[in-house]
Amino acid sequence: FMNILVVDDERFNLKLAQDLIEIHIADSHVILCSVPEEVLKKLEENNIDIILLDIIMPRITGIDILKSIRGNEQYNDIQIIMFTGLTDKASFQTCFETGANDFINKPIDFTEFVARMNASVKARKNILALKEMNHTITTQYKKLQSVTQKLKDTQFNLIQKEKLAALGEIAAGIAHEINNPMGFISSNLDTMNRYLQKISKLIMIYRNFV
Repeated sequence: FMNILVVDDERFNLKLAQDLIEIHIADSHVILCSVPEEVLKKLEENNIDIILLDIIMPRITGIDILKSIRGNEQYNDIQIIMFTGLTDKASFQTCFETGANDFINKPIDFTEFVARMNASVKARKNILALKEMNHTITTQYKKLQSVTQKLKDTQFNLIQKEKLAALGEIAAGIAHEINNPMGFISSNLDTMNRYLQKISKLIMIYRNFV
């Protein structure tokens, strides 16, 4: 549903706008506001998609309300249509510079009213679709970051294991290179000992002979 807030101090205009919207704008819910000071409260209480905002109202103008709305980043993407009987270009320029998206003239021309409202509904749906797409992309990006980090951690652990395995192989090779000559020496110690004993006996014989 498109939540459409209609702001006008004249109840006739409110009722007429409500009837046209409910008849011609599909899937819409109309919220009426005849007290301009309550607009911000209505925004806080409802998830508003489109505002139809009268310019000339007592105590506070539609342009002042427009400035207050656009001053809050939370409401930056709401479609705001100025509802006015003014014809001076300066007022229109001020509205658009302040952040209005469109305008509808008074007295209401039914064809113009429906066309401009449908255009705003379409623009709002496009904005919501983009926000949803952006949310999806952001979520997928965060998941991708998480997966990438897990892959990096796994890769690091594998590299560490490979390093340890390589060190183990090197250590085994060194031990093998050491053990071979040590084994050779150890296996020949007995033979050397027997030779030494024979040589010692031979030396003793030579001494006795002399």
